[in-house]
Amino acid sequence: MLYNAYDSNGNIIGHVEADNPVDAWAKAREIYEATGSMVFDVRQGEADKMVGGYIDDRI
Repeated sequence: MLYNAYDSNGNIIGHVEADNPVDAWAKAREIYEATGSMVFDVRQGEADKMVGGYIDDRI
């Protein structure tokens, strides 16, 4: 399934292909590491179903 990664302003900053939300978050970490942009939310496909949480290594 395709998941969209969003920043804290609700902008899509990348996409990941994953089988489940846990894998999507693991792959979203790669976006964070590559861009330095905090991934605030990961949502599934067109429905934008929120799967919660955020990645921020500053904490």
